[in-house]
Amino acid sequence: MKLPHVVWAAMLVACCCACAAKKDAVSARSKEHPNVLFIAVDDLNTLSGVLGGYADAKTPNLDRLAARGVTFSNAHCQAPLCGPSRASIMTGLRPSTTGIYGMIPDEKIRSENPATKEILFLPEYFSTHGYRTMGIGKLFHTHAPKGVLDESGGREKGFGPLPPERFVWDGFGTSDRKRYGRTSTDWGPFPAADSLMPDHRSVDWVIDRLERDYDSPFFMALGLLRVHVPLYVPQKWFDLYPLEDISTPVYHEGDLNDVPPVAMKINDLPMMPTTEWAIRSGEWPKIIQAYLACISFVDNEIGRVLDALDRSGHADDTVIVLWSDHGYRLGEKGTFAKHALWEPATRVPMMFAAPDLPRGKVIDDPAELLSVYPTLLELCGLPQYSKNEGESLVPVMKGERSSAHAVAITTHGMNNHAVRTERFRYIRYEDGAEELYDHTTDPDELINLAGQPQYAGEIEKIKAYLPRTNALWDANSSYTFQPYFVEQKARTSSPERNSNPMQVSGQLTNYDLAKITSLREQIRNNRLHQELYRRTIRDADKLMKAPLSSVMQKTVMPPSGDMHDYISLAPYWWPDPNKPDGLPWIRKDGEVNPLTKDGNTDNQAKSRTWRTIGKLALVAWLSGDEKYGKRAVEQINTWFLDPDTKMNPNLNFGQGIPGRNDGRCFGIIETTAIQDIVDALELLELGKMLPERTKKGMHTWLNDFVGWLQTSKLGVEEGTRPNNHATWYDVQVVCLLRYLGREEEAREVLKSGKSRLIDVQIEADGSQPHELARTKSISYSTMNLRGMTRLAWHGRHLGVDLWNYQNPAGGSIRAAYDYLKPYAFDGKKWEYQQLGDKEHHLKSLRNLFYRTGGMMNVEAYCRLRAENEDPPDKLEDVLFACPDA
Repeated sequence: MKLPHVVWAAMLVACCCACAAKKDAVSARSKEHPNVLFIAVDDLNTLSGVLGGYADAKTPNLDRLAARGVTFSNAHCQAPLCGPSRASIMTGLRPSTTGIYGMIPDEKIRSENPATKEILFLPEYFSTHGYRTMGIGKLFHTHAPKGVLDESGGREKGFGPLPPERFVWDGFGTSDRKRYGRTSTDWGPFPAADSLMPDHRSVDWVIDRLERDYDSPFFMALGLLRVHVPLYVPQKWFDLYPLEDISTPVYHEGDLNDVPPVAMKINDLPMMPTTEWAIRSGEWPKIIQAYLACISFVDNEIGRVLDALDRSGHADDTVIVLWSDHGYRLGEKGTFAKHALWEPATRVPMMFAAPDLPRGKVIDDPAELLSVYPTLLELCGLPQYSKNEGESLVPVMKGERSSAHAVAITTHGMNNHAVRTERFRYIRYEDGAEELYDHTTDPDELINLAGQPQYAGEIEKIKAYLPRTNALWDANSSYTFQPYFVEQKARTSSPERNSNPMQVSGQLTNYDLAKITSLREQIRNNRLHQELYRRTIRDADKLMKAPLSSVMQKTVMPPSGDMHDYISLAPYWWPDPNKPDGLPWIRKDGEVNPLTKDGNTDNQAKSRTWRTIGKLALVAWLSGDEKYGKRAVEQINTWFLDPDTKMNPNLNFGQGIPGRNDGRCFGIIETTAIQDIVDALELLELGKMLPERTKKGMHTWLNDFVGWLQTSKLGVEEGTRPNNHATWYDVQVVCLLRYLGREEEAREVLKSGKSRLIDVQIEADGSQPHELARTKSISYSTMNLRGMTRLAWHGRHLGVDLWNYQNPAGGSIRAAYDYLKPYAFDGKKWEYQQLGDKEHHLKSLRNLFYRTGGMMNVEAYCRLRAENEDPPDKLEDVLFACPDA
């Protein structure tokens, strides 16, 4: 049937209108939610021309991408190894959070790991917001977990194609073949054509999909295998770099002489060539030539993608991000590899291009690959993902927020971190060893400044950025090609690593880290510990019902007229019975005046409240039940942070004596339980139960409080007392300084304690004369020794040996234990005054020996508990117990 022309015209108009309407709808959608072109390049360092690493590097397409967007010239990976770096980008979490420090199968990233179990991978997040997700090549460590992408092009196995025989590396009798059965690197021209390279075929796949139209925005990911070793690309790319024109970095013999032993262990890479070998063999310029050839090959493939995008209808509504998983050392620091916390291994290209971003902008301040996830979300108009640990860089790129003072953190193995600031690179290893490099004068990181006193303050400031949590190794993550990783994982493995990845190594202030991590397992398997746990839960349930407490509930107004100020009365002072008004009060040492404990002042409420906070936080950690953590946070906020109820951070009116003074330095002894607050904050943070607002608020409060302790007249006076008051003053100061990340200051306090405490308080025979002169001589001798032991424990972690220190007279902490042991365990009669139940106080002394055996690894003290058949009667004691206690 032939339709009239008017009908054809009407149909044509309707069709055009429908197409126009669809195009308008797609255009509106594109502006609101643009497409994403996600390009990952393997092992690409900053040798490329756009980043100024090598003047003759030929990278016209990377230069072209930089010209259409923003380049971060000082970007750094979160791990200098493919698997953990890519897991971090795709999850938005740091390796120190997940425990993924080595390679891990894509499917295992969230199979058994609580930190990642519920996480949405980056492509999945886009998929849940209406994007069509596609990808090919190396995106995660292999490709991508099954089902993460709507359409997957897969990945060709390995890094082929491979020549029939290796070009170089097998021909020099290398030890890696004997050890591992194969080599991991080689370099030379192969194969004959680009079309034989997996990356070329991956780009073909992407080009085909860029030529299509889509009804929804797309997320298209391309993972390029080069510049990963072996360094094979066709001859034409080698021809761009004549060997006679290749320059090598300056070789600095002895460069590693000033790095710590642990750095050398990490740098032991038997599968990779050493710089000395490359010099002897003449292969150094050939390796660099091959690396540059691979860069130019990859650059060309990137250019093919950009050309296809520009030809398509998607160019004006597509966000482009390009990144590499880590850098690569080409002879720097003794080898050819990534695998290190030095600059060439961590620094990476990172570029963003989008319609509303500046063009040709370069940002030189530090940035992290961790920001890729949240930055893409903001560029695409999607809500931020609350689990991301990185920050969006969009405000920085648009000039809306300064990037000054930004830092980048890289982790290599458990509790080894580098912090890159604008000026410095600081490296802290698991054993406390350090490196510091000043990039304004030493861009090649040749001079380790960490041991120079003038940089101590700078180090303390930078250390505040170190991750406070260091997860145990994920059970499925490993790296068997590096001996250090094999050893570290074996050494730090724990039955708890899957149920509790949030172990902190070297960062908890007061707890034994292995024991706090394994206590849950002990509770499950040890009948005694089960009973102690049940008892602790019952106590915590009672505390849950108690009302919130604050300094506003006292009935006595402080002399300042501010109810927020803490006030207490001296416990051993009484009204004078010979005076009508009882003033001034008189002293009765060891006899507690009930008027000082009746709730009119703050001391009782403080003790009860701080104990409650500590108990609830511990139970929250052990049980995983957030209700306990929530209540602990509520009480923390009420006592310390709420403007209406908070305590001011001072003790100006502690232990005042009516008729004599408003407050005394001795009142500072009443806040020794500030350690419980620090413990609570750390346990709540480990359990992901501490709100950031509370954490920051407490950081400020504790910083102000330790400042008052160190600078106020009362604080300074307390630190000079010749008895337990100075000891426990130091315990508080050191605890707070360590928690606040001010370890160098804490170290100085501990060093001064040798002369201020041990020299003054302990005689050659181990007696403590100032405590023996008291009416509660057992109590005070035990109390003082407990404080000194706590300081020795801190010293052990900060490199100050108080435990083995002997004063000029021969007195020492260990001698003090030797002095008290016969009274505690051998039935020797106590010849000094002790008010109250003497046996009760001797039991406390015995418990001190047991705890110290576990804390300081004293086998003789550990045996005492078993010999006396004296099991722990509090769960807290288990945290400091000897093995098998």
